[in-house]
Amino acid sequence: MNASWDRPLVLLLLLLLVGASPAQGGSEGPPSTEGAIAITGGRVLTHAAREPVVATVLVVNGKITAVGPDVDVPDGARVVDARGHIVAPAFIDAGNLGLIDPASTKAGPAGSGDRVVDMLGAWNEEVRLDLLRAGIGGLYVDLPPAGRRFRGPTGAIALVDPEGATPPILEEVAGVTFRVGGSSRSASSVQTRSASLRNIRSAFSAADRHKKALEKYDKELAEYEEKIAAWKKNKGGKKPDEKKKKKPDEKKSDEEKAEKKASSTRSKRPDNWDKMTAQEKFKWMRDNARRGSSSAKPAPPSEKEDGEPKPPTKPNPDPASESMLRVVEGEVPLRVEAHWKEDILAVLRIAKEKKVRCVLLGASESWRCVEELKEAGVSVILGPPLRLGGDRIDWYQSRPDLAKVLHDGDIPFAFMTAGAHGYRLDCAPLLAALSVANGLDDTAALHALTAGAAEIVGLGERLGSIEEGQEALIQVLTAMPLDPEARVARMVIGESVIDVQGKRP
Repeated sequence: MNASWDRPLVLLLLLLLVGASPAQGGSEGPPSTEGAIAITGGRVLTHAAREPVVATVLVVNGKITAVGPDVDVPDGARVVDARGHIVAPAFIDAGNLGLIDPASTKAGPAGSGDRVVDMLGAWNEEVRLDLLRAGIGGLYVDLPPAGRRFRGPTGAIALVDPEGATPPILEEVAGVTFRVGGSSRSASSVQTRSASLRNIRSAFSAADRHKKALEKYDKELAEYEEKIAAWKKNKGGKKPDEKKKKKPDEKKSDEEKAEKKASSTRSKRPDNWDKMTAQEKFKWMRDNARRGSSSAKPAPPSEKEDGEPKPPTKPNPDPASESMLRVVEGEVPLRVEAHWKEDILAVLRIAKEKKVRCVLLGASESWRCVEELKEAGVSVILGPPLRLGGDRIDWYQSRPDLAKVLHDGDIPFAFMTAGAHGYRLDCAPLLAALSVANGLDDTAALHALTAGAAEIVGLGERLGSIEEGQEALIQVLTAMPLDPEARVARMVIGESVIDVQGKRP
């Protein structure tokens, strides 16, 4: 009886094992949605739609993966109930200098991230919360110079996140900024403005020299690698004992050595020196000094004593020139604050000559040269249309409806606070609202704070809209953006959901 029961039991076990094996060794299944965020029930304002529509926004691993009314919410996703709220892209401040404390910085090498982290780490939680309450999720932050040789501050693009020790950095070097004009509130001299323009040109010249030095080093390094390979193949070439020794009669006296040294450090006067006029003597001395051959240092030996080739000397790191090279190569824009029409046109000429992408900051008199701006294809980042306190002479020809003028002229523009002029660091939406009050369309103002700003700072494919593939930078508001009654309830930045109202002191 036991044997008759054993056979069916064994067959049953085999069937169970075979049925379980495909699930264990089959396909991996759908991608993990662990940590997903689903914003449900809200009226979503996408970049393409002028009016918000009820939809669900799904965020996985910090990126938007689906937007629509029929999006399935995966199990385990964190649900953000946005019923009765507007879901819109977070604002981007295209230029904010006031968040940086130069005393808290240290200069790290270009591309290392140390300098950016050190500088942005100075943000305190309350400052970041103020930005979040205003709906600002991303900023272009100008970093002060890394040293005396640094001709213009670089800029980094960071996200606002009060949960971390430092804000997430999307782009460490996102531009190089210069300013044309004086720093005084009461005067902007012609000499100062001319010096500013020369400073921009000298930065390009320094970058060109640095590039040539790097190219020369790469060429010498390739030649060195060939020589060292040949030297190793020949087992080291000449040996030290094969070097030619000087004979005693080849040795020279101290007087001969001194005479040779003196003759090598200066050129002999011409035979008719006594008959030359003072003007001819001056010309000869000037030409002799220009040649410089007498004082030129001898080139270091290319080989060691045993015949082994010496490696070339690598150029010293130059953060300023390395950042400017990214401007020359078209990776990041040249950002120049210029207000007077003459200065703006001078900057446009430099950008055209160097064939670089240019972004104007401030541009108070840009309304006087709209056609030139359109032809040059530049973008403009506007500061406050109204200044609190004393105005500088640079701004005397500014107009409160400048944003509308640029919009009507098809000039891309965004807004920056710069942390100056008596405005708060979180007032970018206020600047847009003031422009709307002076005739700018509210849709154009919202575009300048979101997708338009993202395009100008070079991250248009990653930020500025609520659509698939974009990084999550979303605000949940009680009313439409730019509405005076609107309050930000939550911010979704990357994989973080920040309850802004809950964090209010």
